[in-house]
Amino acid sequence: MVENGRHSVEEIHYYFRLNTANLAMASSYSDPDTDRYTRSYQTYWTARRLGNRRVFDISSIKSVVMMAPDPNYTAADGHDPEMWFLMPRPGVSDLA
Repeated sequence: MVENGRHSVEEIHYYFRLNTANLAMASSYSDPDTDRYTRSYQTYWTARRLGNRRVFDISSIKSVVMMAPDPNYTAADGHDPEMWFLMPRPGVSDLA
C-alpha cells in the first residue's frame, strides 16, 4: 500500500463498501528489520506483525504479496514467531 508517498505492508482482513467508498480492513506490518534488509542488498524483507487495525480506501493498494512465517529469523533467545518475510511471487521459482 502507498500512503503519503510511503510504502507499507498490510494484511487485509476483509473488503467492504460504505456508501460509495470501497474500503479494506487491515492490520500493519512493521518496517523491515533494517540490519537484515541492508546486509541483503534490499532483498530480504522480514517484519513484525503489529496487530493494529485500520481502514483505508482500496485504491491505495499497489500490489499483492504474501507474508509467510519467517523460520530463518532468530532473536537472541531463539526463533521469533512474530517475524514474517515478504514473498513477492509466492509459488514462483526463480530457479526455472
